[in-house]
Amino acid sequence: MVTWARELVIGDPYPHVPVYCDKQGTIAVIANSGNTSRVRHMAKHARFINAYIQEKALDVMCVPGADNLADVFTKALGPAEFERQRED
Repeated sequence: MVTWARELVIGDPYPHVPVYCDKQGTIAVIANSGNTSRVRHMAKHARFINAYIQEKALDVMCVPGADNLADVFTKALGPAEFERQRED
C-alpha cells in the first residue's frame, strides 16, 4: 500500500520507500523470506514484501519502539509520550 500511495502522489511507480519496524523478528523473516514451520502462515506476505525489497522499492529498517511514530496510531499513549511524539 505504501508503494501504491507514493505512486499516486508522486507518479513514480517504484520509488525507494523507507519502512520502519520495531520488531527484529519481523525484519528477519522478511529479509530471509525462508519458510519455517513457525512462520509458515506469514510466508506469502514475507515473499511479497521481500520482492519489493529486492527491487529496491522498499527498505525495511529497525527503529526502537520508543521512537516509533506509528505507535500513536496503534497503542494508547500517556500524555507525556503523546506530546513527545507529537513534537517529533
